[in-house]
Amino acid sequence: MNDEHTNVMAQIADFVCRFSLEQAPSEAVGVARTCVQDLVGVTLAGAQEPVARLCQDWVAAEGATPRATVHGTRIRSSVANAALANGVAGHALDLDDVSLAIRGHPGVVVGSAVLAAAEAEGASGSQLLAAYLVGVETMVALGFGIGRTHYIMGWHATATLGTLGAAAAIARLYRLDAEHCGHALGIAVSLAAGMRCNFGTMTKPLHAGHASSRGAFAAALAARGHTASSVALESPVGFFSLFSRDANPGAVLERLGRTWGILSPGISFKRHACCYGTHHAIDAVLALRDEYELKADVIEHIDVLVAPGGMAALLYDAPNEGMKGKFSLPYTVASAAMDGAPTLKTFDDAAVRRPAVRALMERVSCREAPGPAVTGDDPRFAEVTVTLRDGRRLRRRVDTPKGGAAAPLTAAEHDAKFIDLASAGLGDGMRARVVLDVLHDLERLDDINILTRLLSDSDRETTT
Repeated sequence: MNDEHTNVMAQIADFVCRFSLEQAPSEAVGVARTCVQDLVGVTLAGAQEPVARLCQDWVAAEGATPRATVHGTRIRSSVANAALANGVAGHALDLDDVSLAIRGHPGVVVGSAVLAAAEAEGASGSQLLAAYLVGVETMVALGFGIGRTHYIMGWHATATLGTLGAAAAIARLYRLDAEHCGHALGIAVSLAAGMRCNFGTMTKPLHAGHASSRGAFAAALAARGHTASSVALESPVGFFSLFSRDANPGAVLERLGRTWGILSPGISFKRHACCYGTHHAIDAVLALRDEYELKADVIEHIDVLVAPGGMAALLYDAPNEGMKGKFSLPYTVASAAMDGAPTLKTFDDAAVRRPAVRALMERVSCREAPGPAVTGDDPRFAEVTVTLRDGRRLRRRVDTPKGGAAAPLTAAEHDAKFIDLASAGLGDGMRARVVLDVLHDLERLDDINILTRLLSDSDRETTT
């Protein structure tokens, strides 16, 4: 890397240790609060998924010192183990928030680590939000710096950049000085991993939990005096060189502390429990379905055109499992045309294997527009053309799906999503509303334990 960029690690560490919540615009704090709310809801619902239960079993069997809650259970464990289990649960449904700059999910990685560490430390709501913002801003800035090829090479940025974001967040929560923050980041560099080949399997949500856990672990080690290279990011054999072919470390410094990534390009919130790369096309199909009262049995063919690189995460043309269906453009388009808006049941194995939907999938063609793959805040889109059996052609283009940063959900829609998911996870709609009230007043919370006690489930077995 160029000599001019050899201070990237030091400047990130300086940003982390000097940050205070008062530096952030009120709009950024508000989005961070909404992100935490969204994460708690998707984690409570995701805690019931098989992949989450497996991790909960492992955490319970480990028997670590009980310092943090595994949400939706009565398990308490170490900070790192709780971050692991909650990170897996928070990503199990693929319904958690998205940053296009990262091409990944900052909230689940940073938030799961921060909630666990804040509980163990008895931190306040404002301290939690400050740490959360530090972690997300670090991730987004790194997303711009890592270049286009990081994702193209097969890395899952939620996991790779997420490990560093979680480490930064916990370093801020622990109030580490710049030297120790730098060591936390350096340790995290060597713990970062996660490849896109595992999309559509249980290992994708494990990426999020592992990154959250390892980030927290890196910060905890650094706090105890563990050291790492001070140039682990920009060394010729460091993170940028090994994880990318077109990294631009200077882009990190151009944004960090100057442009708030949580506001620009912003955070996108999901309405559909599947890869965000499918959402533009799903919304286009739903719009055509509503406008023309479209029925699947009159459809001859569906053509889907997406932005360059828009199918990189969509690995499955003919999935036969629900988890793989989340990463299939033909399936999500066909099921939306047949059933309407996706639900959690859309991604059951039985739903994916229905003969009628599989027959329609065979009449769905998907392609990318020519040009370099999108990255950062480049525009995304999907254009869907439906050819009917009578020869008519219906077309709809969607540039931002509902819930995207440029087409945000209302506060009422965020609350409705939370109540739906948290009620399912807790089995108690009234308690879900109590949790929501606490989350609405997060900055005024003196001790996060007031929140996390509400997220445990004393009626559920410790192991599954």
